Amino acid sequence: MLKEDDDDGRDKFFSDDELAERYIGSDRSNRYYSYEGDAREKSIECYECFKTHSIIKDATSSLCPNCGTYIALKDYDIDTYWTSTIRTRGDVNIGKKGNVRNVTVFCHNLTVEGELNATADCSGTLTFKRSGRITGKVNCMKLVVNSSVSLVFEKTVRAVEAEIHGNVTANFQNCEKMTLHKKATLDGSLITKELEVHKGGTHTGQAKVG
Repeated sequence: MLKEDDDDGRDKFFSDDELAERYIGSDRSNRYYSYEGDAREKSIECYECFKTHSIIKDATSSLCPNCGTYIALKDYDIDTYWTSTIRTRGDVNIGKKGNVRNVTVFCHNLTVEGELNATADCSGTLTFKRSGRITGKVNCMKLVVNSSVSLVFEKTVRAVEAEIHGNVTANFQNCEKMTLHKKATLDGSLITKELEVHKGGTHTGQAKVG
């Protein structure tokens, strides 16, 4: 069950079925910001209805034209103990001294150099640069696990694309492409349309490809 902060400060909860319905009609494959050349616009994804819309590139916030949700675009650099829900489509960096626990992080790109024990929904790339155990749910456009990093995901991971250079224990569902690089290991079930395993990479567990 996913927990979010309501606008009046109260907590609200979404069951797995309710969360799945919020994804219906969303285009998870078009979640990257569209910075191309000198483009004046970028596309962002609403963290309520998961619809994308275009805004001026230098905007600091927006309103979703589909559901009216206010969307912040603030960036966060976290180097302390953090227990507040983050709702932005800016980028979040959890520094080496950062520790994010028991909350939900909505953002675009999320880079983890410290500790993440929270639910994460990233409309861009989620990059892990430190070993650890992830207790919350993970939904992202792209998951990157750096070399020499060992991770255990307690919940099923939903990533459109995944690149693993280190060691991962997790179950992946509805993945478009999984890449296991040299010396990478994946232990867990895998459902993906495309699996690429470089020399020295290994997968242990059930796999459904195609």
